[in-house]
Amino acid sequence: MFGEEWTSAYIGSGPFKVERWVPGSEVIARANRDWVRGAPRVEIVDIKIMPDATTMLANLLAGEVDVINSPGVRAPEAAIARDQLGPRGEAYVRTWNSQIRFLTFQFREVSGWQRAITDVRVRQAVMHATDRHGIAHVLTHGLGQGADLFLAPSESTFAEADRVARKYPYDANRALALLAEAGWRATQPAGFVADAGGRSLDLELWTTAGGGGEQEAAILTDGWRAAGINSSIFIIPTARQRDNELRAAFPSVSATARSLSADNFVFTSTQLPTPETRWQGANRGSFRDADVDRLQNVVLTSFDEQERNRAPVDLHRRMSDLVGIGPLYYSTEVVVARSRVTGRVGEYAGQSGVSWNIFEWGVSG
Repeated sequence: MFGEEWTSAYIGSGPFKVERWVPGSEVIARANRDWVRGAPRVEIVDIKIMPDATTMLANLLAGEVDVINSPGVRAPEAAIARDQLGPRGEAYVRTWNSQIRFLTFQFREVSGWQRAITDVRVRQAVMHATDRHGIAHVLTHGLGQGADLFLAPSESTFAEADRVARKYPYDANRALALLAEAGWRATQPAGFVADAGGRSLDLELWTTAGGGGEQEAAILTDGWRAAGINSSIFIIPTARQRDNELRAAFPSVSATARSLSADNFVFTSTQLPTPETRWQGANRGSFRDADVDRLQNVVLTSFDEQERNRAPVDLHRRMSDLVGIGPLYYSTEVVVARSRVTGRVGEYAGQSGVSWNIFEWGVSG
């Protein structure tokens, strides 16, 4: 058991001091008037402990709390608050991006492998057949945006990387043209493309249950079928979602998510899943490219600031050319606050955690 010095008697050096702690119910903190950066603008912060997103949202709508945020609540709850309170000017929503949804392609020979996915033209076609911005609008309730890079928009190198990266806007006709270049033409009665031997281009999309995964997969495969790809869906059983060998055995395409950070760019040779590592490698599609390996090593290890700033730009340009992965959209994190609360930002420009600027918050009325 932890002693009270870790809870009700905790002493810290931050802008607030714990005044009262009711386990499982609330924490009341009072402003530290002697804080090194000066006294916070708010005297007391009352943190309510609530069991689920529905309860949090209900309390916000009823005016019982002033602020709710991720990870407790997500885009669906934020959209409800926006639609009910926003038109009356009673609340506002702030968003930021800490995760990305993306497609992983299978470059390793596995059971049922669709070898065609190793052709860059096929991967390009898949991306042109994917309405990323439409998916983002639906699944984030209009709060999120499509993604072209495995890079957060708040990163200092994002603008330059975004400028030089190759883009694959939603265009079914362009997808069909690329497939034809790769030897897959629309000759079947159902409209599916086929190779010279009459075999359809079968792509099975693997995803996990919950969190919108099924809806995302349905939208993705509908778009692919419209471009002549005979696509289907496999939902990984909940009991096997931590089975690394299974997760690395998808035959063509897998939809997944990762947090956005340099360390989480795992599409390198050092992250290949193998029997020797008990399939622990996070590069589940076994993508590999010497230039990507080299550039990612510079990102992680270089002490030269100019080199360190240039490497992410070159890295994401190279990845977009190769379609090493297929970025989909940013998983939107949210802060929803009553209009009388000012100063809430959420994570921003490397500042992690929704309360990092709590000393700047204010309350009017």
